[in-house]
Amino acid sequence: MNSITKNKKKAKQRIMIIDWKWKSLPLKLNDKVLEKPENQQYLQDFTLGKGKFYNVYEVIDTKDFKKLPEDIEPLKNGDLVITTWIFNGEKTIDILEQIVKKYNKNNPEIYLLLHRGEDFEHEDVKILLNRIKPIDKIFLFAYGRDHLYYRTKNIGLINDVGDFHKGWEFDEELEKEVFIQVANEERKLVKYEYFDRVWNYYRLEFKRKLSQLEGLVFKECMALFIGSEIEAMPKEAFIFKIEHGALAKKHLYIRIKSLLGVYDNLKTLSFEAAEPLEKELEILANYEKTMETSLIFDDVRENLEHYENAKEKQVSHHFDQLIIKLKPIFLKNHGNKTTITIKDMQEVSQAFKSLRNKIIGENM
Repeated sequence: MNSITKNKKKAKQRIMIIDWKWKSLPLKLNDKVLEKPENQQYLQDFTLGKGKFYNVYEVIDTKDFKKLPEDIEPLKNGDLVITTWIFNGEKTIDILEQIVKKYNKNNPEIYLLLHRGEDFEHEDVKILLNRIKPIDKIFLFAYGRDHLYYRTKNIGLINDVGDFHKGWEFDEELEKEVFIQVANEERKLVKYEYFDRVWNYYRLEFKRKLSQLEGLVFKECMALFIGSEIEAMPKEAFIFKIEHGALAKKHLYIRIKSLLGVYDNLKTLSFEAAEPLEKELEILANYEKTMETSLIFDDVRENLEHYENAKEKQVSHHFDQLIIKLKPIFLKNHGNKTTITIKDMQEVSQAFKSLRNKIIGENM
């Protein structure tokens, strides 16, 4: 008996909605497209758009689609992948909300992954979390750098050109070329092993990103003091070393500023003010591609600030406390602090730890 079948009744249904430029979806849905007479039917009944701007794939426990038994029901566990090609817009979000609500039947856990290229930004994460209540988490992805892409660590679901991943690659254990196929397009099936690995990666992403940043902030910043055998230094010198010293290779300062929301409102800034910040984001994006991971915090922050019930609000509280600790230390023109000390770094580390310990459902 396979692992899915044994745990079928115990496991909570998981639904992953991936909004992207899917080749298998012929209709790129935006508000302008919905104004056309032939497309207004989707506003009345979005299910008419199945196969056009959305599809539903069942997750199945199999290694080889060519060797499926006649009865595949025992291989299913109820998990779904829903693919959509929906651009950000007033009417299109109505349709996205209807899709979510239709499949929110068994109190599932729902992750929504939005491609930045479909005009989604960090503020849309906040709007959608507040509006579409069944959604548990929302992630932004782009540029082939996130773990949703197969080529990133060879665990993902999609390629770079609009499809689920498939292709030949060398298997080091078998010492030969093997054919990898994540999904069966004809039967609308996705392999469990790829779905499960991607799901679990994103389940832990917030805590993982915070842990990685905490490690850099505490270890590397503490080294600035220990290496010089001092307990304090001027704030200006402290930031200069982080921004231009050895830590510049890991772009720690840009990552901290991302966590603090420095890049959130670039559209409202003058060209002169926005240009250097945009260049910093480009630098980080290139580094992310090299490291094959997402390091930006815009979607993380919106998710952590969203929690609503009493227990989850502790997360938002501890996140706020972390930001309060970080800003006067790492933002040049914030507050009256002129000296940074070892004690400051210890307090920052404790604030990171307190937040990580409160993040629900992310035990690493």
